[in-house]
Amino acid sequence: MGVPNRACRFLRGKRILDTRKGWKMEAASIEDRLRNMIVQRLFLEVSPEDLDEEANLQETYDVDSVGLFELVIGLEEVFGISLEEEEFEVERFATVRAIAELVREKLAEDR
Repeated sequence: MGVPNRACRFLRGKRILDTRKGWKMEAASIEDRLRNMIVQRLFLEVSPEDLDEEANLQETYDVDSVGLFELVIGLEEVFGISLEEEEFEVERFATVRAIAELVREKLAEDR
């Protein structure tokens, strides 16, 4: 059974659900959007579906500091979030899963 129209909205083409804690993006869509953004921005020769959530981006895909900067710009454009200087920790950009957690934290702050 689908979500009633009054409990569903769309943000940048992705459905978000009304929860008791506020509007929330569907969890799976964050990782999907991240994979697509990472593959496109870094010109990786892998399909977004094959990008392992746990793989270290720097070690597995040779992502360097310029690539990390490109990911930050992508996060701002795709998710509408901005990062403070103290949030630029390499560990937070190590894997798709780590970046997804950062995105969730920033989206929660904006509520």
